[in-house]
Amino acid sequence: MAYKMTDELSRQLINVDTHSPDNWRVLGPLMNFEPFYKAFNVKPGDKMYKEPKDRIKIW
Repeated sequence: MAYKMTDELSRQLINVDTHSPDNWRVLGPLMNFEPFYKAFNVKPGDKMYKEPKDRIKIW
């Protein structure tokens, strides 16, 4: 589902909704997942690139 919302509504939801904003529910985890970079050829300078030292590692 694609939609747009005003900046005001977005700020309001951040304060009242227990969930992360929709775009970060998907983009955030992917930016920490090494196979994502290889599968989609994400390189430094791309909007979704995150430096390896800044990526979250669980194990």
